[in-house]
Amino acid sequence: MFYLNQLDKPFAAEITGLDLGKPLNDEIFKAIYAAWMKHPVLVFRDQSFDVNDHQAFAERFGKLKPRLRKNGQQGATASDNPDVMYVSNIKENGVLIGTSPNGALNFHSDSSFDEIPSKAGLLYGMEIPTIGGDTLFVDMCQVYESLSQEMKDFIADKWVTNIHLPSLPLDPTQTQEERIRTARKAVHPMVISHPESGLPILYVNRHQTYKINGITKAESDPILERFFELVDSPKIRYSHKWRKGDLVVWDNRRTQHGRSDFDPNQRRLLRRFAVFCDASPKPYHTETLNSRPQLELA
Repeated sequence: MFYLNQLDKPFAAEITGLDLGKPLNDEIFKAIYAAWMKHPVLVFRDQSFDVNDHQAFAERFGKLKPRLRKNGQQGATASDNPDVMYVSNIKENGVLIGTSPNGALNFHSDSSFDEIPSKAGLLYGMEIPTIGGDTLFVDMCQVYESLSQEMKDFIADKWVTNIHLPSLPLDPTQTQEERIRTARKAVHPMVISHPESGLPILYVNRHQTYKINGITKAESDPILERFFELVDSPKIRYSHKWRKGDLVVWDNRRTQHGRSDFDPNQRRLLRRFAVFCDASPKPYHTETLNSRPQLELA
């Protein structure tokens, strides 16, 4: 089988003793999945597999979610496979081959601006800077449980509008107002239910949550900032310090992830597959089930 060791936060664990480049029988994968339900960030060290092996393992978790950028667009030139996304600062012929090239990244949940977001992310380290570029994770079940009962009651029936404003705009001539109007958007409950465990998850993030519906943006911003400050606390995060050959698999519903800064002169290259959720996130509080609101931008 394999060995499972909890890391410095209860929601993160390391699995050793497996070569993911070789076929896994159903019994072993079932045990991996059970470990993932308990530890929504799993780290597999010392893997050496090609893109096909990576894809085959990702497909065990569900249907793959294509990357946002189409072939040939900036940040999507390294592969003709529409399901592969590279996170990289490397340029070929003066063009970035991947997305999110440099700098720190705010905490976020991938594709929360889509009606059906990602269930899982599988990120594989290929070229790693010597210092920095750590991927940071936070357990949003833990963040929800840390809220006061008053705040839990306030957000129980609330929904938010999430929006995608890419760091590399597809049309660099767009104004900010045009980008907001034409960006991908979705409305989701502030508190969602984990589809398998039923646990409540605070589902807002600094990178993509635009406003709380039903109140003005001026009223929404300071309330959201209180949640974002909780998420940003270093005390609750797991910081993954990459080594070449690492594969990190995270539950994109339950966790958020970000990135620490690193030297932009050092090459960084990681390969990612994402997996679709089975359905749109469902509210944890049943009173909001029949009240999905419209998008709100003001």
